[in-house]
Amino acid sequence: MVKTLLVTGVSGLIGSSVAKSAKEIGLNVIGCSRGNCELLSKELGINVFKLNLNHRDISIPKVDKIVHCATANNVLSHDFHKATELTLYGTKNLLDKAIENEISDFAFLSTAQVYGTDLSGSYDEDSQFNIETEYALNHFYGEELCKLYSKTSDIKIKIIRPTGVYGVPIVSTISRETLVPTCLVLNLLKEGNIVLRSSGLQKRDFIHQQAVADLIIQSLLDNNNAKYRIINAATGSSQRILDVANDISEQYNLIYGKKSKVIIENNEPIETNHFQVLNKNYLKLTASKSYPTIRETSSELMSYYSNRYE
Repeated sequence: MVKTLLVTGVSGLIGSSVAKSAKEIGLNVIGCSRGNCELLSKELGINVFKLNLNHRDISIPKVDKIVHCATANNVLSHDFHKATELTLYGTKNLLDKAIENEISDFAFLSTAQVYGTDLSGSYDEDSQFNIETEYALNHFYGEELCKLYSKTSDIKIKIIRPTGVYGVPIVSTISRETLVPTCLVLNLLKEGNIVLRSSGLQKRDFIHQQAVADLIIQSLLDNNNAKYRIINAATGSSQRILDVANDISEQYNLIYGKKSKVIIENNEPIETNHFQVLNKNYLKLTASKSYPTIRETSSELMSYYSNRYE
């Protein structure tokens, strides 16, 4: 029997990717968003209905599983009240409705930033929390709420912790221009150079949006019956921001015949952090499937945004 999946936040980077991947493998997919539902329905080829999770009395269709991507991003998290309202109260409203509708599985999109900001050492799903930003704090709240519901109800919870997600928008509603490498590409297209506000020596584990989506779907379709499960969405490797910036600048110069450069405005951090976020599930996934590299994606992003800044 074909499973039906509800994806919240299909207007966003990961939510739209989950909807696309799930549809491609034959799942029935229903999306929801706070707005632009007709546009999103057309762009994703699925039914998208309007849903404001902050409203207590929400209504959702009968589905088998839920992927909850409508949580506070790094920009919204600067507004503590709005971010908490969405990530905590919105998630609670959705969990309550999921239990009422006897939905079996619930995937909550969190972040690897719950381990800290500038990571050092090795991390797995049992590593301790180190909350250093409001963004991480919001998702910590959401995770703890999900853990409580896994103990007090029959619903099975999957917590997904992505590292640095990158990719080209697949719907026109996506606005994540603060993410690397998107912010570097836009800086280059608008100013002709890349300006780093740091030394660029810090490392990040970059994972493609489609890989995160596939890991989420994989976690919902496997035979693991754990009531509460944490999954790191990470590649296990990392790159320096400076190296990514230099690579983008070189690509830009080759493509457009320019002479751009990377300008460093700060000498902090003075050392490179070395870390690894472990994820056996990613290794299994990439054994049979490959994803665009950050270099390939940077080139796609230049094409995607170039007409706006010519």
